[in-house]
This record gives sequence, structure tokens and C-alpha cells, in this order.
Amino acid sequence: MRNALLYLQVTVLTVAVLVVALDLGRADLRGPLDYTVGGDVTFHLAMFKGIADNGWYLENPWLGAPGVMKLYDFPYCENALFLGVKVLTALTGDPFLAGNLFHLATYLMAAWAALFVLRQFGVGRQVAVAASLLFAFLPYHFWHGPPHAHLSNYSAVPLLAMVALWLCAGESVLFRRDDAGRLRWSWSWGRSAPALAACGLAALSGPYYAYFGTFLLLTSGLIGVLRRPGLDRVLDAVVAAGLLVGLFAVQLVPFVAYELREGVNPLASKRPVGNYYQYGLRVVNLLKPVPGHRLPGLDSGRPPERSRPEAELSWQYNELNESETAPALGLVGSCGLLVAVVCGLAAPCLATRRLPTLGDLGKLTLAVLLLGLIGGFGEMIALYVTTKIRCYNRLSVFLGFFSLFALALVVNRPGRSSAPGRARWGWLAVLWGVTALGLLDQIPLRLTPDHIKDTRAFRDDRAFVTRVEKSLPPGAMIFQLPPNSFPEFGRHFKMYD
Repeated sequence: MRNALLYLQVTVLTVAVLVVALDLGRADLRGPLDYTVGGDVTFHLAMFKGIADNGWYLENPWLGAPGVMKLYDFPYCENALFLGVKVLTALTGDPFLAGNLFHLATYLMAAWAALFVLRQFGVGRQVAVAASLLFAFLPYHFWHGPPHAHLSNYSAVPLLAMVALWLCAGESVLFRRDDAGRLRWSWSWGRSAPALAACGLAALSGPYYAYFGTFLLLTSGLIGVLRRPGLDRVLDAVVAAGLLVGLFAVQLVPFVAYELREGVNPLASKRPVGNYYQYGLRVVNLLKPVPGHRLPGLDSGRPPERSRPEAELSWQYNELNESETAPALGLVGSCGLLVAVVCGLAAPCLATRRLPTLGDLGKLTLAVLLLGLIGGFGEMIALYVTTKIRCYNRLSVFLGFFSLFALALVVNRPGRSSAPGRARWGWLAVLWGVTALGLLDQIPLRLTPDHIKDTRAFRDDRAFVTRVEKSLPPGAMIFQLPPNSFPEFGRHFKMYD
């Protein structure tokens, strides 16, 4: 019952913050959120509509005249998003409402996943709820939002962190040795089931979460093997990572089969090595205030060379580099990052002896920084392996969870229920005061959608297309100007790809 009440509390608080932060009281969810932002919003909406009309997003006879639009040349494996939209479209009958509901649900899913993991490691109830809220409302969530609906779905991150911490500690996840010393498959609802769920969800959440998750599992497995050598621990890490890679690879089968049959299209997806430096991870972007901060003196959203008097939402999304905007951790998260880094460097020390999980979080934080920071291992991969993975700034969501987790462990002890009543109430007041300030610090004021503008534009476009359809005979094809490559062409004047 206590756990149920805890999840109810985090649900109510998440919905309340969400309604205020996105001004949902003025929103018409039958029209797409951030519709006038353009860019990847439009791309995702076309796929949502394609799922509703054709059953799936890969082929669409309504686009790509005189043939059929096929997306096999542009592998897009965010199937958690597309399956979620398909189910919600079946329930609501409206692909745009389904897309909105899925995006809003990602806040709840992130909070629930974080709460589950924090409680698994003994974090106190109210501290866990507070940290879960801060994780669900990271600046990363707002800056990616509907334009990157697949990246907003980051609920796999806490689950991957949980499995990684088990592997670091050398605890049995999938394999163990029996009393006779023989290696056995070990099934456990408490360990194996969450590990399989983490791998499955990460694989369905797209290439970035699959790639970063694989790195995390293998790194934590190495730490665990060095700490307590054994074949069972090697197999735990390798099989978990292999399962994640295998599940992701299965989703690539249609794209690979098409490429083998039709040949490679080098123009479909251009990823020059310069993209790595453009979208890399930098410490300054983790620690500086979130762009669009509600305090004007802390708003770094518009660099000095930008002379636009009032930055519109579409301009913010399309002109500002995501590596400058999305990685910010906020003040609370930044403090947690410093705690994690110090503990990772100092371990073993008094704090990590008392809280071994804190030391392991520090080690994983350092490993992620070595991979993601410009000039790190990610650069070696970009130069000599592949440039398809270019946005290492997206590791910031892993760092965000590690940071909040580390801080939750540090501040956990004063909030125990055994404290005297007055001291406990004082502690809770401080905890929730800091949480409220943390949310205000993390949630960018400028990224609240302009619901009236979005709704008006969507209705106007729908009415225009309806008039065009009624004026033409069945099967007519529309030629649009200017012609551009699809789905990426850069930009023509004010028109984004």
C-alpha cells in the first residue's frame, strides 16, 4: 500500500507540474503541440498520420508521387514511439491526439522509472519522489520535446543504470554458480526480469539509447569483473549487452534487406565527421543555466551575435544547437554531478565505504564523461568507426540521472522516518523547497508552447488541404515548390527541413 501511495504521489505531482509548465489548460490536444515549430515536428507528424492511414510509417502512398514514399533509405528505429502512437491511435482514432498523449506520458514514465530504481537502492520515500520529479523535468526533456519525441522517451535510462550498478557490484543478474561450482542460468523476478525489461526498452527507444546503454552495460561489467573475477560476471554483462544489441539489430532487418536489394543511397543520410564536434558534449553546457531561464540574468539562450529582439519558439528550436541547449542539468543536477565526480575520483573513501552505490555511480559518471566529452573515446569512434552516432551531448540524460541519484544518496539519511517529528517536518520543508526551486530552475520559461498559435495554424492547414482535395479528381498528384531532398535538405530561407 505504501508503494502504491508513493506512485500515486509522484503521478499527481508530475501531472500538476506538467499542466503548469506546458500551460495545458489552454491546449487543444487534438491539434499537435509545437505545430508551428516545424522541423522534426512535421516529420514525426507525417509518420503518425502514415501509421493511422497505412498501418505503419515505412511506406506511404499519399506521399512521394509519382511513386510511394519509402523510408528504408533513412533507418529510423524508434519503435517504442511508433508502437505507442499506433496503440493510442487505435484507442483515440486521432494520430495527432495520440502523438500528444505519448509525449505527455513520457514525463510520467520517466518519473515512475526513476522512482522504481531509487527505491530499489534504498533511497527514502520523499527523497526518491523529489529526485524522480527533477529527473522527469530535466531541461533535456523540454528542449527535445515533440520535435524529438523519440528522445523525450528516456524512461529506459534509470533501468539501464540499475542493471549497470548490479553489474558493478558483481551481483548475479542472469547467471550464477551453484553449490557444486557449475555455471547456471539464474532467473529472478527481482533481477533478471528488470534487466530484460531495461534491454528491451532501450532497444526500442532508438539507436542512441541502445548504443549508450550497451556501453554502460559493458563498462559496468568490466568494473564488476575487476572487482570480483568470474565467468558468471563476464556472461552477465556480455549477454545483457548482446541482448540489447540483438533486439536493436532485429529492427534493422527491413532497412538492411532493402539496401541489399536496391543498393546504398548515399544521399539519404549525410553525417560528416564535423557533426561530432558540432553536437558533442561539453562540461560548460552541463553546468551553465538552462537557455530560456526564467531569470533574465541567467538566460544564455540567445548568444550575443543573435540580434533577434524576441526569440520565438521555432527560432529557438531550429537555430540553436542542441548541444548548447539540451544538456543543462540545472543547479540541483550540477551539484549532484560534482558529488558523483568527486566520489568517483576519491573512491574508496569514507563516503563510498558507507554507500558503495555512490562510489559505483561516480565510476559510471566518469566513464560516461570519457565517452561523451569532445576529445574522448567518442571522437575515436567518429573518426575511425562511424559518424552515424554524432550527438554525444545526449549522454547528458544519463549524467542527469546519475547526478540526481548521487545527491539523493547523500541527502537520504536525514529524512529517515525515525527522526523526531519536528526535525522530520523541518527536513521535509527544506527538501520540497529545494525541489520546487530546482523545478523552477530547470523548466525553461520560453519553451511553453503557444497553444493558440499552434491550434490556429493547424486548423488553417487542415482547411486548406481539405479545399485542395475537394477541388481535384481522385488520384490527382500535387507538385510542391520548391523541390527539396527528403527528409533532410538543410534550410531554404525560413523553411526548415
